[in-house]
Amino acid sequence: MDSQKLVLESIRKIQESRKETYELIKDVNEEDFTFKEEDEKWCLAEIIHHLTLIEEYTFAYIIHFKNKIPKSRLKAITGKTRTKFKVPLEKFPKVEVPIKEIVPGRFMTKDLVLELMPSARKRLESHLLGFEDVLANAFQFSHPLLGKMNLFEWCDFLAIHEKHHQKQIREILNSL
Repeated sequence: MDSQKLVLESIRKIQESRKETYELIKDVNEEDFTFKEEDEKWCLAEIIHHLTLIEEYTFAYIIHFKNKIPKSRLKAITGKTRTKFKVPLEKFPKVEVPIKEIVPGRFMTKDLVLELMPSARKRLESHLLGFEDVLANAFQFSHPLLGKMNLFEWCDFLAIHEKHHQKQIREILNSL
């Protein structure tokens, strides 16, 4: 499968997970959206803001990566196009957010978070399109538990990561 098909498949997965997330939260009122049952747990607004921030961070990293990778390194990268991996949601352990840029803000309104969601996604998707195999394989993103991932693997992770947070969203909704 060529890189464009892989990217389109990745975009389909993250679009599907985002649609599910939106369906979960669209009818939640502002008070419930920002309600925190416990200080150490995120509210719905913080979860959604975190999902948006990780996409913004990924987008910024892609731009930085595209501008910084030496052409000589690109020519030396061959082979691997995608590793299939699945992380069962029940085995996805709680991890402290490793990068301060993806820690959500505490005072996000529902309207603001819902406005950020599609804009972050559009920027990310626009920069995923047009990746060549060699560039997608050169892209290396590190995760504290899953290790280094190429662009395709990272996009798969974004969908899995959102599914993980959907479970948290459902738990919060069930407790309201």
